[in-house]
Order: sequence, then C-alpha cells, then structure tokens
Amino acid sequence: MTTIKRFTPDYKMHAVRFEAFAREAEHGEYVKFDAHQRAVSALEAERDALAVENESLFSAAGEVYAAGYNHGHLNTVDGIAYTEGVEESFAESGAQVLFESSETPATDAALAAIQAQGVDKFADDLHKTAMAMCSVKPDNTTPGAYAGLARSFAKKLREAK
Repeated sequence: MTTIKRFTPDYKMHAVRFEAFAREAEHGEYVKFDAHQRAVSALEAERDALAVENESLFSAAGEVYAAGYNHGHLNTVDGIAYTEGVEESFAESGAQVLFESSETPATDAALAAIQAQGVDKFADDLHKTAMAMCSVKPDNTTPGAYAGLARSFAKKLREAK
C-alpha cells in the first residue's frame, strides 16, 4: 500500500511556496494531493482485483454445484436414486473445479498486508517497551532487538506475493 507523507508548516505557508516551508512529520496537518490520489488509486485497484477473484470463486462454486447436480440425476434407476459411487465422483469433480480456480493472488496479497499490519503493531509495542527501558539506545535492549526482527518479518510478509 502507498504511504502518504504528511507535512507540518514551519510557519504560515503560502500555497505556492509549500515545498520550501513544509517539513515532513508523522502526524503533519498537510498532505500532497497527488500522493493522496495515488493511495486512493492503489486501494481502488486492490478492491477491483479482490472483486474479480470473488466473482471467479462464486462461479467455481456454481460449477461445483452443477457438477454434483448432474451426477445425481444421471445416477437414478426407475426414479430411485442410485447412490453407489455418487459421493466419490461428486467430491472428485468438485475438488477438480475448485483446484482449477484456486489462484487468488489479490486475496493473498491483502491477507499478507493484514498480517504485516499486526506484526507492525507488535513491533511498535515492543519499541515502546524498549524506549521505557532505555530511551537513549532502545535498539540495544532485548525488546528493541525483537522489534527490529518483527519489522523485518513484516517486510517479508508484504513482499511475499
């Protein structure tokens, strides 16, 4: 996901001279419009990809139902259901249809991002503990070291697509 840089004015800014008088700050009051638009576009693209995958899974579920229905009505003798082998063949054909449509890269990426957010929150909590223990060099404490490891793990989660 695209991060949006936030800015805080050094003093009263004029819109024309934004760059010269703005400094980047985590909780700044201002953002660049184009950065905001890029973030919105990325979220819209992610949403659209998830919608396409969702639709393909609904379609696959319909195919599984249809495969089971056809096997059921073909296995009747004189109007009485003949069930020998029906469950196995239905399970095989249903599994085959689902296997063929099981590629969900957008869903996998979204889940990886959610997991990485959780790890990031854990790293932030560890960092707070490290700051409480030693505010001069928090990375030299055990919680600080673990926070660094957690952040690198979150990065790996995001990169694994």
